[in-house]
Amino acid sequence: MKNEEIQSVEDSIKCRQIVQTILDYGVNQKDLYQLIYLLSLELENVDHMKKISQFINETKKSNILLGG
Repeated sequence: MKNEEIQSVEDSIKCRQIVQTILDYGVNQKDLYQLIYLLSLELENVDHMKKISQFINETKKSNILLGG
C-alpha cells in the first residue's frame, strides 16, 4: 500500500473509534443530530458548513413536528 492509502485507512479507523466512543455514551437520535450540527460548524469549507448545518436544522425541526 502507498503511504497515502495507509494514512487514509488509519484516518478511517480513527473516525470509527470516535463514533464508537460517542455511541458508548448512550446518545439518542436528538443528541446525534446536535453532534452532527456542532461538528458541521467546525468545517473549514464554509459552503459545506452552511449546507450541512441547514440540513440538520431542517431535519431536527421536521422531527419535532412529526413527534420524533
